[in-house]
Amino acid sequence: AATIATVAVCAVTWQLLRPEPGELPIDSVAVLPFANMTGDARKDYVADGMTEEVIHLMAQQPQLHVAARTSSFMIQDRDLTIAEIGEQLNVDAIVEGSVRHERGTQRITVQLIHAATGGHKGSVTVDIREDDLFAAQQLLGETIISMLHAAGADVELQPPEATKPANTLAYDLYLKARTKLHQRSAESLRDARALLYEAIRLDPNLAPAHATLAQLYVVGRYYLGLPEGAAQRNKVAAYQKALSIDPNNTDAIVVAATDAASRNDWVLAVQRFETALQLHPSNATAHLWYGQLLIMAGHIRKGRDHVAMAVQLDPLAGSTNTVMAFAAANFPDDQRIVTAARQADKLGSRLAPRFLALHAFRRGDIDTFEQELARTFAYLDIDPAAAEIIAAAARDSVQLEELASRLTPYGTRRINFFARELALLGLPAEALAALMEYPTFDGTFASDVWLPELKAMRALPGFSDLVESLGVEQYWETYGLPYVCRGDHPEAFCHYFSGLSARRPFSD
Repeated sequence: AATIATVAVCAVTWQLLRPEPGELPIDSVAVLPFANMTGDARKDYVADGMTEEVIHLMAQQPQLHVAARTSSFMIQDRDLTIAEIGEQLNVDAIVEGSVRHERGTQRITVQLIHAATGGHKGSVTVDIREDDLFAAQQLLGETIISMLHAAGADVELQPPEATKPANTLAYDLYLKARTKLHQRSAESLRDARALLYEAIRLDPNLAPAHATLAQLYVVGRYYLGLPEGAAQRNKVAAYQKALSIDPNNTDAIVVAATDAASRNDWVLAVQRFETALQLHPSNATAHLWYGQLLIMAGHIRKGRDHVAMAVQLDPLAGSTNTVMAFAAANFPDDQRIVTAARQADKLGSRLAPRFLALHAFRRGDIDTFEQELARTFAYLDIDPAAAEIIAAAARDSVQLEELASRLTPYGTRRINFFARELALLGLPAEALAALMEYPTFDGTFASDVWLPELKAMRALPGFSDLVESLGVEQYWETYGLPYVCRGDHPEAFCHYFSGLSARRPFSD
């Protein structure tokens, strides 16, 4: 063991242990939520913020897979052994720690544990002034990286240096806001917004606060009921400010990528996602949203690979498993449609039943199809009676020519919610009309167009109009035609776009 003193900031005691004979090297790690040992629940944000920032620093290591925050925090309430945690989070090693308040000083203790063997690979104790949490986070991250290196991990011992915030109170408020943002409720998001605005008032150049504010406006539309126009303007202003201060802020780049996609500038969106992943290879959100974008553009194999990486990094998040089910749905032999959907359902994802319904339909289990469809519609605020009508059509109890008209009263919010079911039941023209009613790729809805069951719809002349309205044609010109146009038997619509000259096609 050795002791290192950093000038007027802290004292550190740390210990490194070499790999045991036959012990596998560490390629992946999870940072569990640091325990708040202060006896004051109001200080939870210190421990949470410390954990999150250490995750962020370590995730910039290009050869190291770092479990995402969502899964690391979700595991804390489960009574599991270290080996079980490693298995559930898909990691080789675990970092766990605690924060204790002692006379104006924060004592932070962290240890690195090999998941498979339970062997301790290193430990560090940091005594830090209460007003210099940023320095503690940087030192902890660097020391943990040293421990990983000693344990055989392929890591860079000199991680990029982050700029120390000019105002420690502003940084403190930013950490509190991050904790509130992850609680995902209307009240917590209002609190987070107020904290971020105060942090920005105190330190207008605190780039992470602006980036977090941009993220807040991405989700705030749904939790706070913000008008779409106002949320869009605030989101754009926030991420642009963050990038003007720090062009390499990954959180802001990912929001900027989604913004480009929402404006149908998919080429720019791809460029921004690729930049984000070069800077932050373990960013689960970037992999997830990038994968979803690729799938929506018809590059379903490459998109599925990115989604699978997101699941590997964040296996206990309902969102990653939901999108994995969506990705797998495009391949009839990919059983992850049901395994991921069941996991997402267990984690509380409200869209998981939609993929369980599709899986049941493919198996010919119409009763389960109806049940899962009714659960989906309940979440979408659609009368479950619509599920009864669709199931009746599947059982031949309702004439197909009557189905679209009978569903119309239930689709006043978004008729394209029924497009997939219309196509499944053999009504491709009606399905296309439903999609054209709202020509936008809305996550898991209009992007159903690449499902195998929608092949007949894609053969209709009007499908090219839908593609053009979505801006996908310009995307294909740069990156190549979709997966269903590859191989010896391209689908019928492909000839319409055969004149496109892809300069850098993806290898699906």
